[in-house]
Amino acid sequence: MIGRKLLHYEIVAHLGAGGMGDVWRARDTRLDREVAIKILGRDTPHDAVSKQRFFREARAASALVHPNIITVHEINSADDTDFIVMEFVRGEPLSTLLSLGKLPIPQALSYAMQIAEALAAAHAAGVVHRDLKPGNIMISASGLVKVVDFGIAKRIGPDTDSQPLAGTLTGTGVAIGTPAYMSPEQAVGDPVDTRSDVYSFGVVLYQMLTGALPFRGKTNAMVVREKLDGRPLRSRDADGLPDQIVSLVQKCLAADPDDRYSNGAAVLAALRQLSARLQPPPALVMTQAETVLQPTRFALRRPARALPVASTILAIILAAAWFGRGAMGRWFSNRTASPSAPATLDATASAADLYRTATELLRTYYREGNVDRAIQQLERALQLRSPYPLADARLSLAYWRKNSLSPDAHWQSQALASARRAVQGDPQLAFAHMAEGAALWADGRLDDAAAAYARATTLDPANAELSWRLGDLAAARKDPKSAEAHYRHAVELGRSEWEPHVRLGGFLYRQGRYEEALTLYETARRLAPDNTRVYAALAAVYHQLDRTDEAAAALQRSLEIAPDASTYSNLGTLLYFEGQYEAAVSAFERSVQLGANSYLRWGNLADAQRMVAGEREKAKASYASAIQLVRERLASNAADVEARTSLAVYLIRADRPKEATAELQKALAEKSLTPNVLFNGTIVAELAGQRKTALDLLGRALAGGYQLREVTHEPDLVKLRADPEYHRLIAKFER
Repeated sequence: MIGRKLLHYEIVAHLGAGGMGDVWRARDTRLDREVAIKILGRDTPHDAVSKQRFFREARAASALVHPNIITVHEINSADDTDFIVMEFVRGEPLSTLLSLGKLPIPQALSYAMQIAEALAAAHAAGVVHRDLKPGNIMISASGLVKVVDFGIAKRIGPDTDSQPLAGTLTGTGVAIGTPAYMSPEQAVGDPVDTRSDVYSFGVVLYQMLTGALPFRGKTNAMVVREKLDGRPLRSRDADGLPDQIVSLVQKCLAADPDDRYSNGAAVLAALRQLSARLQPPPALVMTQAETVLQPTRFALRRPARALPVASTILAIILAAAWFGRGAMGRWFSNRTASPSAPATLDATASAADLYRTATELLRTYYREGNVDRAIQQLERALQLRSPYPLADARLSLAYWRKNSLSPDAHWQSQALASARRAVQGDPQLAFAHMAEGAALWADGRLDDAAAAYARATTLDPANAELSWRLGDLAAARKDPKSAEAHYRHAVELGRSEWEPHVRLGGFLYRQGRYEEALTLYETARRLAPDNTRVYAALAAVYHQLDRTDEAAAALQRSLEIAPDASTYSNLGTLLYFEGQYEAAVSAFERSVQLGANSYLRWGNLADAQRMVAGEREKAKASYASAIQLVRERLASNAADVEARTSLAVYLIRADRPKEATAELQKALAEKSLTPNVLFNGTIVAELAGQRKTALDLLGRALAGGYQLREVTHEPDLVKLRADPEYHRLIAKFER
C-alpha cells in the first residue's frame, strides 16, 4: 500500500485501524500537504450497506465545523477503493496516554472541556456520536483535542425521528458501539439521544481522573449489569478528587438518562463553572503565602546592608513575567485576583448590552474572573444574535487573554476560530483582522499574523492596541528598532491607557534601559492603581536600580491585591538562588498546584527538587512534565527561542546531554539572543563540558544586563567559578 496513489494522494505510512477501515498517512500532491486517509477495509464486505455506513462517517463529520472535531476534506472512490480524506493530526490517541495511568486533574479537565466543546457542536447540529471513547479522541502535539470516527453516528431531531444518519443501517434492539463506554440504554439496544454521549463522556472523564474504568466486569454482560445497577463512583477511585468533580462525574454516569446532563453544551457549562469554583479564594492564598514567607529572612547581596524585616519579606519576589528569566525559568508577574461576585447574566439583556458589558470586563482583564465573565457574556450575545462579527472578534481576544493567563491549546484554537468567524462575517471590520492577527501570533504563525495586522492597519491606522500588538510582533521577529517605534506610537495613541505604557516599559527593561522603563511604569501605576502587573513591573525595575525599599513597597501592594501561582514561583526562585532549596521546593509546589499548565513552573520545581536529597526522585517526574509542556509550546511556536533554551536546560539536568546540546545549537542559530537565553546557554554549555562556549555566552549575557548575583549563586556554575577566566570576566561587570 505504501507508495500507492489514490488520485492525487500518495500513501506514506500506516497509522492503524479506525472504525470500518484502515487509516493511512498520505501526501496531497496537488496541495502539498499531509492528510489522513481512511480506506474501507478489504476484509469488509463491499455491499451497499457497508459503503453507506462508511460514507456516513464522512457526511456526519463534514457537517460539523469545529476546532475540536476532525475536518473532512473529501469523500471519493478510485480503482474500486472507497476512501475518506481528513486532516492529519500530529499526536496520539487519548487511549495511549491513558495506558500510562491517570492524568493530572488540570490536564484531564482541559481535555474534558475540549471534548465537551466537540459534543456541544455535534449535538447542536443534531448529531450523536455513539462511540465516544479514548481511541476516538486524538491529542495533538500542542494539546489540542480532536474527536474522530463518526462511523456509527446518528442524526436526531424532529425531522429525523431519531433514526440513524443513513436510514435503517442500524436499528432498535441492536447494540452498536464499544461496551465499556456505551450507555446502559445503548448497551441493551434501546433508542439513544444526546444523553448517551454524555454517559460515554462520563466514562472517559472517570478514566482520565482515576486511571481505571468505572465498570470492570469480566464479560460484556457483567459490565452491562453493573451499568444498569447505577453504582456511584468507587470510593477508592475518588480519593484525592475534589467533591465538585466527583458530583459532575456521577451525574454523567447516572443510569437513568433523565438524571444526566441533557447534552454536550450542558456538560461544558458545568465544567466551566467547576473550573471557576476550583480556583482558591484570595484570602486563603494570602494566608498560605504568609506561612511560607514569614520564616524567610535574607539580605540581598546588593546593597550589603541588611534590609528592614518588611522589606526583606517582600523583596523575595523581584521581577515581572515578561522581563527576566534565568536558569530557574521566568520570573512570573502576579495576576490580579480581586474578590468578586460570581458571573451572572441578565436574562433581559440584549446582545448589544452583553457585548458592552464584556468589553468593560476586558478593559480590566487583570482582575480575577473578568476574562471568564467576558467569555460568558459574549457567548450569550452570540446566542441571541448571529452573525455578530464584532462579538466574535471580542470573544477571540477574550480567548487570547485566557490563553495568556492559563496556556492551553483549547483556548488558542477557540481564539482563532472566533476571529475567523468575525472576518468572514465582516471583512471590513479592522477589529476582526486584529483579533485574527493576535490569534495567529499566539500560534507562532508570524507571517500570517503580519498579514492580518496589515489588513487591520489599512482599515484603522490610529488604533493604540493594534500598535502595541505590532510591537509584540516586531519583537518576536527580532526587529527591536521597529518594535520600539510601534510601542512608542501606541503610547502616543493611548495616553490614558496603562497597557501601552507597560508594553513599551517592558521592551526598554529588556534593553537594560531601566530609568526610561521606570517613568513608563510609574505612569501606568497612576492609570491602573489596582493592577498587580504594574506593581510587579515597578518592583523589577526598582530592584535593578538598587532602590530595594521601593521595590518592597511595590510588592507589598501587589501581595495585598493578589498573591498567586506567579507569586509563589517568584518566591521559590529567590529562595533557590539564596541556597534555601527545601523552602524553594515548598514554594514551587504551591505554584504548580495553582497553575499546572506552565512548563516554567514544573521546571523550577524540578530544579529545586534535585538539590534536596529526599526529593531527587521526584525531580525526574517534574522534569518530564516540564519537557512535555515545553515541547508542546514549541510545537505551536517553533520560533520561541527562550522556550527552546529552557528545554535544553531541562534536558541537560535530566541527564540527556545530546538532546540538550542539539536544542542549544538550534537556539544559538538565531540572530538576536536575549540575556536570559544566553544565560540558559551558559548552563547547558558548562554542564556539557564546553567551557569556552560557556564563558563566551556568559560574557554576552552579562553585557546584555543579566543580573550578576544570579550568576554567582547558580549551583550548576560552581566549577566554572573556579576558572581564572571566569574571574577576569566577572571583574568587568562588578560595581
